[in-house]
Amino acid sequence: MAKIVKEAPLYVESVDNQDASSHMIVSYPKSFDDIQILISNLRDGQSVIFNLDGVDGVSAQRMLDFMSGAAFALGGSMQRIQNAMFLVTHKGVGISVRK
Repeated sequence: MAKIVKEAPLYVESVDNQDASSHMIVSYPKSFDDIQILISNLRDGQSVIFNLDGVDGVSAQRMLDFMSGAAFALGGSMQRIQNAMFLVTHKGVGISVRK
């Protein structure tokens, strides 16, 4: 049975499945250490949505650059969802943007 998990204005549907790739991490990182943890999740096959609202501009850019580089190195994809919110997927998961 699927559940809807609400975190701020974002809704993520979680399904009962033991496969790590079927789970998505939603995070509001506040430090560079938080980004490193998200990259570990990405490396383990989990997609990540992260929101940099509330992080100062220089730190946010550093976090964004690091996450972007990790996504590229791992063969994944990264897409801006909103102003400071990004989706990062691991290798084998594509992102389609429909307007």
